[in-house]
Amino acid sequence: MYFWVRVAGGIFLATGLLELVCFFTIVIGTIILIIRIIRLRDWKNVKNYLTIALILFVLTALNMRQLQANENTLQSTVIIRACYEGTMNTSHLYFRKNGTFEDINIGWFAFVHYRKGTWRQCKDTLFLEFAGEKPRLLDNKMIIKGDNLYKKQGDTLVPTYYYLGYCKGRN
Repeated sequence: MYFWVRVAGGIFLATGLLELVCFFTIVIGTIILIIRIIRLRDWKNVKNYLTIALILFVLTALNMRQLQANENTLQSTVIIRACYEGTMNTSHLYFRKNGTFEDINIGWFAFVHYRKGTWRQCKDTLFLEFAGEKPRLLDNKMIIKGDNLYKKQGDTLVPTYYYLGYCKGRN
């Protein structure tokens, strides 16, 4: 699912619905197969038993944490992580060891805004260069003060409402 986020837009909702339809199709098909094995004698064969065993194995394997991929599986490690939790959206900001950053903003109906670029840090200041459109809450110069990120505009620190660390599920 993570790599679909980079496509942005409504693809996240579409792929999520497709996965849900596939899951329910497999579950219903498995239930029907089990009922037929129980009721009909000629359905009791090795092929049907192996099919049920394979389905159970795959569903179990999908829920094993060691086999799951996330945003860090195939990328550089995250040095600084920040989160914004608005009323209708959540934004994850990752600053990676290789000098890249990404902002994944998931809003209403799973509509995604994905932005990326490069960054460097000098003491408590982060300098960002955006590849494409700059988000409204971020700026080219960000200040880390306490556990929050601020935009620097002239002599003023403007709150961005991003806080450092993992999202806390506030909205």
